Amino acid sequence: MVSYRSTRLFLLTEGGQYTLNFTAARAACLSLNVTMATRAQMEEAVKHGLETCKFGWIAEKIGVIPRLRSDENCGKGKTGVVTWNAPQDTKFGVFCYNNSAADLDKIQNTTRASIHSSASSSSVTSLTLTTTPIAPSIGSTANICSPARENTLI
Repeated sequence: MVSYRSTRLFLLTEGGQYTLNFTAARAACLSLNVTMATRAQMEEAVKHGLETCKFGWIAEKIGVIPRLRSDENCGKGKTGVVTWNAPQDTKFGVFCYNNSAADLDKIQNTTRASIHSSASSSSVTSLTLTTTPIAPSIGSTANICSPARENTLI
């Protein structure tokens, strides 16, 4: 498992579902006093073992999936920081970056936030923050690429 303290990245989703357009994604990170992750920060986190099968917005206005292993059902078999130049109204999670590891405990304990954006009149009322194993143990039957899998704190 990659320690969220070492990468300082975490993925926010609402109930494990994709519900945030780009504007709402940025607002979600800002509401927690953190920033959206950049591509460079994502690339560094992948070097440290970050892998998931969930899309999240990043600051460059692109959706990404961090992948270590090739899997046709996740990231079209690509590895690294797999990108999707999706329209900004596409719903994903969001990768946030916290420059202060000391604040991560406070963020981890946050389970409710109200986020209002000009692009969406709805509010995000329950943001999921949970720890995630990066890869299943040998012999595990867990499908690490299942889009329904809730792996949101990295």
